Amino acid sequence: MIPNYTRTRGADIATRGDDWYNRAACIGHERTFDDADLELHTTSRKPTFDATNDALAICGGCPVKTQCTTDALRIEKGTRSSERFSIRGGLTPTERANTKKAAA
Repeated sequence: MIPNYTRTRGADIATRGDDWYNRAACIGHERTFDDADLELHTTSRKPTFDATNDALAICGGCPVKTQCTTDALRIEKGTRSSERFSIRGGLTPTERANTKKAAA
């Protein structure tokens, strides 16, 4: 899902003419992605990963999955794993961190 920190940059994105985020499959599914964040970052209970799997399924059919992945990797450049959140482009924070390492 396009996280809040990306949405707050909407003016910057709009001035570049990038409107891909308006076509994202995650629009309207914020609760699913919020629940996935809780599952991915919890240490106090064993998560079921139901919301994570639901979020990954939503991303799987997204028409802007590639743009979302590229945007996430750009935004997260130099970010520690513990500071990455949510499913983006069909990837978990850990998967995105590994993607970035492989590309480096």
